[in-house]
Amino acid sequence: EVSAVLEGLISNNMASAKSNRHMYEEARAEYTEALRIKQSALQALHGDNSEEGQPTLSSLSTHVKDDDLVSDIATTLHNIGLLRSKCGEPKKAEKAFTQSLSLRVKKFGLDDPGVSTTLRALGDLYFNEKRYDDSFRSYKESLRICKLHCGIPDLNAAELYYNIGLVFYSKGPYSKSKVSTMECLRIRREHCGNNNLNTASALYLLGLISSAMGEYDDAINQFEEALAIRRNIIGIKSPNHLLLINVHVALGNVHQLNGDFDSAMDSYSLCLKERSERLGKHHPSVSEVLQLIGVAYITVAEYS
Repeated sequence: EVSAVLEGLISNNMASAKSNRHMYEEARAEYTEALRIKQSALQALHGDNSEEGQPTLSSLSTHVKDDDLVSDIATTLHNIGLLRSKCGEPKKAEKAFTQSLSLRVKKFGLDDPGVSTTLRALGDLYFNEKRYDDSFRSYKESLRICKLHCGIPDLNAAELYYNIGLVFYSKGPYSKSKVSTMECLRIRREHCGNNNLNTASALYLLGLISSAMGEYDDAINQFEEALAIRRNIIGIKSPNHLLLINVHVALGNVHQLNGDFDSAMDSYSLCLKERSERLGKHHPSVSEVLQLIGVAYITVAEYS
């Protein structure tokens, strides 16, 4: 009978739903059960499990394919890795991702799209752990597989270019970060147009990179374009208005670096007003802006 396989699928879906609702312990139990059921079904398919009550080869062989079961098991391991990451368990997450990769590579080869998906998740995990070299290698291989299957770079490729840009922005050199992020921006403009939040995110990262490279005029233009897009889509009164405020902080920083004290103060003052109103005067984000304002005054030797 195929009921065991269906039971495993149901457990997997329930686990995903509970994970999305932040019910992590319950999700962990459901994933563990889903994995047990699928692994038992795979053993039965190969005639390796004769325990009473377990599915047998004769009952499964005409309904379930070996490839499908292996793929399902690898997906469950991938999802366990995601859950472990959310729970702040990077070592256990890495183990689950690595197990998923091993299964997929052994069964489907290095170029399988599922391999690309798990490599990207591993890249995210390594990036959060500041293991930038490992993160880059994972993203790079994921991108290779992605480009192999999509032909013309798509939005998945754009996300990987963006992630690689973040890696090099964090570890250097900035020139490599800029090249990767510009490719992300090109693809996102092509697929999403100019008036899109993902396009704005790429522009914002480019602004940070340009500022770090001392290309202040380019940074200002990129921040201002990102700000215009976000303002147009999010709206001034949106609960997500903090996204706009963050761009103003970045603009204030680059204006100060560029020696334009008045423009820097305009940006910082707007940030201070908005953060105080939305987060309260004692919020750490308000303190951050006050410190930036203090540094700006010190820079022009105005100590009053």
